[in-house]
Amino acid sequence: MAKGYTIVANMKVDKTFDNKYKTSLPKVMKAAAEAAIKSSSNMTTQKPTGSGFKTYSLDATVTSLTCTADVLEAQVSMAVSEDDHMFGMLNGKSKLPSKNPKERDDDVEDLVKAVITDLIKKQVDGAIKSKLPKGP
Repeated sequence: MAKGYTIVANMKVDKTFDNKYKTSLPKVMKAAAEAAIKSSSNMTTQKPTGSGFKTYSLDATVTSLTCTADVLEAQVSMAVSEDDHMFGMLNGKSKLPSKNPKERDDDVEDLVKAVITDLIKKQVDGAIKSKLPKGP
């Protein structure tokens, strides 16, 4: 079965409790998205040879990253496109306790990775599978 060639395009952070995450998290987001795509049976990050294949792309934005009462919360919005035409807008969020300030950066990264991975595995994978040609 053919896999959908999927590019991780734009990763960004909009609202955050600490502006340092606007520069550090996009790399983490991209790595998490690429790992989730590589583990998929419906998507690949390797460009196929030849012509006639469709290209899918993912854009993700951390729309909100907060830390209140030692609880981190991340909200992520993800757009899925086929040949530059968006066909899906997905949203996910999660919380994580974070009591130790020395571990906060790792906790933020783990939380955002989890939301990205969850969106791709539970929603993007199926959306791209539905666009793939049926048959052998």
